[in-house]
Amino acid sequence: MTTIERISLLKDQQRLSDAKFERLLELKEKTFYNWKAGRSKTYNNMLPEIAEVLGTTSSFLLGEADNPAPTQKIEAYDMMPGVDVTGLSESDIAALNVMADRLRKSKEEK
Repeated sequence: MTTIERISLLKDQQRLSDAKFERLLELKEKTFYNWKAGRSKTYNNMLPEIAEVLGTTSSFLLGEADNPAPTQKIEAYDMMPGVDVTGLSESDIAALNVMADRLRKSKEEK
């Protein structure tokens, strides 16, 4: 199974539309379609972010591991202390974590 097939499998298992997946990763519209069609492989540059949104590891996406689950499950309160994540899926929580990391990075750059 290729990297893009693994990404697609996990995305579909989590019932993420292409549009929602693209929004979570701040991608341009049709980026995922272009990845699946083989027109672009820019996903290789953002495997950690993709893995985090999908609740897996880069190793799984690259085919280096057979188990898509991270070896250590991080509880929501560890990732985002003080944020009420009741009712959110693991992929939603991971997406919030990605957004928080990006916000932290943008503040560090200023």
